[in-house]
Amino acid sequence: MHGFRIRSLIEEWEFRHGRRLSLQELSQATAIKAQTLSAMSNPQGYTTNSRYIETLCRFFGVTPNDLFKFCPPLGPNLREAETTTEVPDGK
Repeated sequence: MHGFRIRSLIEEWEFRHGRRLSLQELSQATAIKAQTLSAMSNPQGYTTNSRYIETLCRFFGVTPNDLFKFCPPLGPNLREAETTTEVPDGK
């Protein structure tokens, strides 16, 4: 599973600043559409570009590692994931 930690970072921001931060306000501060931010905060994940990643990292004062979560599959699916990521040697 993978995805962005937008909701968690908003909660941390709200705690540090002592007030709420809406997606609309985050949108205005970052010039990223609220609809895009909403999709990024969806548990199913979202494909985005590096400009959005950099903008959100700057706003929250975090690194991409803090912004993104990745949980590799466990159990039998792990072996399948390992075998599908092999790069051919070109022969």
